[in-house]
Amino acid sequence: MRLFPIFLILILAVYPAAAFDLSDVFKPIDKILKKLNDLFYHSDLIENLELFKANYEIINGVYVEKTSWSIISGSSVNFSDPDLRNLALQPEVGVIIQFKRLPDLDVIYRIAELLGAEVDHIDKGINAVIFKFVDKPKLKEFILQDASQFDVASVWLDFTTRVPERPNPPRQPDPHEIPERPPDNRTNNTMERHPGYRYWVGNPHVPVCVENKTVKEVIIERKQAENAYWNDKLIAASDVWMENITGRNVVIAILDTGVDENHPMLKGKVIGSISFVEGEDPHDYHGHGTHCAGIAAGYPVQINKDGRLVWVSGVAPNAAILNVKVLGKNGGGSLSSVIKGLDYVAQWHDKHPDVPIVVSMSLGTPFGNPSDPVCQKVNWLVKEKKIPVVVAAGNEFIVIDSPGLATYAITVAAVDQDGKVASFSGKGPGTNYEDIKPDIAAPGVKIPSARANTRELIEMSGTSMATPHVAGVIALLLESDPSLKDKPERIKELLQATAKDDPTQPEIWEGAGVVDAYAAVKKLPKRSNVFDPLGWIKALFGGG
Repeated sequence: MRLFPIFLILILAVYPAAAFDLSDVFKPIDKILKKLNDLFYHSDLIENLELFKANYEIINGVYVEKTSWSIISGSSVNFSDPDLRNLALQPEVGVIIQFKRLPDLDVIYRIAELLGAEVDHIDKGINAVIFKFVDKPKLKEFILQDASQFDVASVWLDFTTRVPERPNPPRQPDPHEIPERPPDNRTNNTMERHPGYRYWVGNPHVPVCVENKTVKEVIIERKQAENAYWNDKLIAASDVWMENITGRNVVIAILDTGVDENHPMLKGKVIGSISFVEGEDPHDYHGHGTHCAGIAAGYPVQINKDGRLVWVSGVAPNAAILNVKVLGKNGGGSLSSVIKGLDYVAQWHDKHPDVPIVVSMSLGTPFGNPSDPVCQKVNWLVKEKKIPVVVAAGNEFIVIDSPGLATYAITVAAVDQDGKVASFSGKGPGTNYEDIKPDIAAPGVKIPSARANTRELIEMSGTSMATPHVAGVIALLLESDPSLKDKPERIKELLQATAKDDPTQPEIWEGAGVVDAYAAVKKLPKRSNVFDPLGWIKALFGGG
């Protein structure tokens, strides 16, 4: 039986379907989820709390308060008067209007004038226009008086919001300064501390790549594969490397806080960069995007872990990276920045139709739904542009984040070294009985990767770390079988069909199971497991 989160069952019991007002129901849940997130996240990572003060994984990304509960259709309005009045007090707010049919350009600018706004972005894929207010917002008047004549389908508020500031965030170092080493209680896995560390260059040559840029190729030797860190072994990526499959000529688009392309794991891998964060260049001043990029496609580096030399590597160490910055230096962002980033990936793909590309999005909000513009944009990218999109399930424990709710996204849960779903990992089923999320699982607890603006590594935990593992596996698949290009749904089916499932873990926790790169590349059938109801119940209620 598929399990619905208990709190949703209680809500349904109190609020009959006929009188279901999401605006009222979810206001108290908004506060509850924030508290739950803090409680579960910190309880799971308490021993590493100091480590995560600078770069800790929580609700990174699109956080748009009231978005999914304040949808306007046609000329009806769900906003209260105070909500609309408050728009005038928030200069950073914008609005995303979706149309049944995209109007002509002159009509779009007429709408902007009626709104007291300027046109920020026109998205033909989802028939949407992003407006930024420059005058006193006239949204309420537009909705009540004008929306119906312009075939408006829905209206979404687009706040540029911020996650809480991290203490001591990574900073851009002085070029004449030796990078600061973290205190001993932060991490034992910094490259600066290991005199035996060396940046593995193998036998480089220059493969054919896009935009006349070169990506240095490394040869993964047996010792790197055999002594790979546990995360690469758990998903059998190291076994795929032994087949000489490392993600060559595949591009992974990282939609995040930017990428530090000078880090040793990433130097020379970034083939293009762009920022959709106002006032910020594409560089990573936060650290989250660099860490994710290293997991997906970082070059191998050797570290001393508990007295043993091991190799930390990206899952697809010869894949290239497209750096699409949609989140700011504080880890926050907006619906509009993510939509623009996804649209840029589509345009890049149109310019380079022969280059396989996969999108990795370690971001989300617990306050979205499958109909929000970002979910629609993800579905459009998969269905129309044939690009696989991998998205984090989120760290809210009891819900799946948007855009992880998007039907065609590959939504990823986080597991630990034993392959068990992390307590913080977002649980399904999604938004309805038939919509099972997450789709698959990957390592997401204490994962070492590149630390921005240093030559060091840092461990981080979250579904954000699990997501680039799956994107890297897709890059391996695309090199192994070029016929999979432009077949994102086939890729998703293949990953799920070959995943390692755990009968003690509910489907709404781990999806099809832990991704298995080797089985997927070899197209091995899924391991047959006998369902263990007792084990399932023990896992559900925390039993041993």
